[in-house]
Amino acid sequence: MNEHKSHHMVIGIITGIMIAVGYQVGKALTEELMLSVSAALAAGWITRRIGYAVAPSSRSS
Repeated sequence: MNEHKSHHMVIGIITGIMIAVGYQVGKALTEELMLSVSAALAAGWITRRIGYAVAPSSRSS
């Protein structure tokens, strides 16, 4: 009975560690993804702005 209890506790600890690690990794990946998306959007916006600036002024923004 005592052996079974300690085994269950070990599984609980491992599960807890895995959840904590998974949460941290997921958070880091989500932040990376958000930064990548933001950077891509900013780059696209800047590229368009430069395109408008370089293109003849007849094109309206």
